[in-house]
Amino acid sequence: MNNWDAPNPPNPPYNQSDQQGYAPPPPNQQQYQPYQGYSPYQQPGQGYGPRYAPPSFLSSMSPQDRATLAIVLEAVCGLFGVMGVGWLISGRTSTGVILLAGYLGWLAVATLLFILTFGLFVVCFAPIHLAVVAVSTVMLYNHLKPQIPTSAPH
Repeated sequence: MNNWDAPNPPNPPYNQSDQQGYAPPPPNQQQYQPYQGYSPYQQPGQGYGPRYAPPSFLSSMSPQDRATLAIVLEAVCGLFGVMGVGWLISGRTSTGVILLAGYLGWLAVATLLFILTFGLFVVCFAPIHLAVVAVSTVMLYNHLKPQIPTSAPH
């Protein structure tokens, strides 16, 4: 007979005197009150104080700097295949999302055409890609033109 087959001895009965050093909390200590919740009749936004918006990099920029950043990012990100970033920064989110989604769809079609033509489609893709980036950047510039100063003040 090995040690694994030996029966376990029964556990001794529980005795409160076994807990040496334990003392219940004194009755005079302050007890925590459970959370009562908000009144069901309280309107949203009332009594919560002013709304907080975390500071962002764009909110600290002047409108001219933001317009310049939007135009530069539209051109640079567009060259790397991510269209619409400048439109998103300028506040025209619907145009930016449409450009982003539409261009991703166009990249999927272009990839398929690239595979089907054994790479010859790149001859057509490069000029189309550059034209789309240029048109989008010029349209964004024309949209933001009133916010960009023409010359530095003296």
